[in-house]
Amino acid sequence: MVFFAVIKSKAIEILKSLNVDEFHLFGKFINSPIYNSSRIIVKLYSYLKVYYPDYNSRNFTKEKMFKKIFPNGKYRDDKIRELMSQLLELEKKFLIFISSEKNPIELGQFLLSELKKRKLDKLFNIEMSRLIKLLNNNPKSEKIIRYMMDLQTFKIEQELIHGHYEQNYNNVQIYKDYLVAFFLIRLFKTYQDLRQIEGGALPEKNDYLIEEFIQKIEQSDFLKKLSQVHIKQLLEAYYSMILVYLYNKKEDYFKFKNSIIKLSNKLTKDENYDLFISLSNCCQHLILQGKLGFKELFEVNKLILSKEAYHNSSGPYLAVANVRNIIISSLSQKEFGWTEKFIEKYQNEIEPSQRNNIVNYSIALLNYHKKDYEKALEYLLQVKFKSIFFKIDVRTLLLRIYYELNAYDSFGSLAQTFGHMIRKSKVWNEKRKTNLNNFLKLSSELIKLKNSEDKNKLDMLKSEILKKNEVSFKAWLLEKVAELEGEKIV
Repeated sequence: MVFFAVIKSKAIEILKSLNVDEFHLFGKFINSPIYNSSRIIVKLYSYLKVYYPDYNSRNFTKEKMFKKIFPNGKYRDDKIRELMSQLLELEKKFLIFISSEKNPIELGQFLLSELKKRKLDKLFNIEMSRLIKLLNNNPKSEKIIRYMMDLQTFKIEQELIHGHYEQNYNNVQIYKDYLVAFFLIRLFKTYQDLRQIEGGALPEKNDYLIEEFIQKIEQSDFLKKLSQVHIKQLLEAYYSMILVYLYNKKEDYFKFKNSIIKLSNKLTKDENYDLFISLSNCCQHLILQGKLGFKELFEVNKLILSKEAYHNSSGPYLAVANVRNIIISSLSQKEFGWTEKFIEKYQNEIEPSQRNNIVNYSIALLNYHKKDYEKALEYLLQVKFKSIFFKIDVRTLLLRIYYELNAYDSFGSLAQTFGHMIRKSKVWNEKRKTNLNNFLKLSSELIKLKNSEDKNKLDMLKSEILKKNEVSFKAWLLEKVAELEGEKIV
């Protein structure tokens, strides 16, 4: 018996990523002689169309593909590889094509470049005016600022070609504002990204150079000197965000929050997404500093949902990390009904490959907070996250469930394997490892005392928990000690 393998290739992966409209448009694309002159590729597309979008049928093999395209030919694997390579190149061009079609600004810039090369000055000026008007009418964002900066470059170059040096002074001034604004917004976003990474993984690195630079900006009162008002407002919003990380003040946080709310209707979807997620990150940062509570994070998450700022234009899906933050914040306020409605309403908006995992995790966490530990365990055991960060969530929740169910052996086995994973990890920084190791050590001692008739060591354990600053789930540990103390008194 001869077995034929299902076709796997980069070209097929791209086809699987196309939605229905894009797939049909790709058919028109390869039927156009401008992009493709090979009729064999057209026949290949017709064959591939039958198996779209999954391409996992047992009939989808190289041999059957060859027979369909070359009915009288003898199978040649090199011929199939050549066809798939040609298809891949066409797919790359198609992806560029659909991307440019979605972005009239970049298309306009390509046109400006050609008009300038061909010295078609009148058409150049008309197109330049059209693009500036288009950008001025667009919601504002970091990307729009970059486009404005690029257009000013075209204007400066055009004026220099014609020797209009005096008229260029104003163009250069405008370009300077756009350049500085773009650089600073990118710097502020990068600084926040670094702070987020350092908070959970990788070796801690204090970026004093960036912080000193940001503080110099504050001292120079530089932002007030920017002439473009819409740029100034966006830049001030991001600057408020940076101050939250530098000084840990609630005042800066609420200034940042208020500026986002005022600006949100004037910004692009992507910029709104970036700002609202940054607001959530700043809130979590201040929660860790003891300056804010989870109630504020819950309010921020409700605001994000009401503004539909939970995904950007690159994808229609709600990120699993955002789902996790929303669930944790709502359950911290014992909003069980709200949480159930959220899961029901938004589960189909979660990225498909992670949907089952995050939904099962969310239901497990919900039932844990409702003290239905058996049901929580049932759902949690269905979760198979690949991300190391979510593996922490699953294992720490599983340990707490085992504690509540008094599953001593299961707790001990998991604590041992989890401890080994922490020690071997090259992803987490030392602070995160210390927090987790302390939790493992203290929770292991706790479950021993729970199963011991001698509760006299509770005071020592409580004292040890209180002394440690770096320990995950410290409040939970103290809560469980208090429960055992109550049993001791009885």
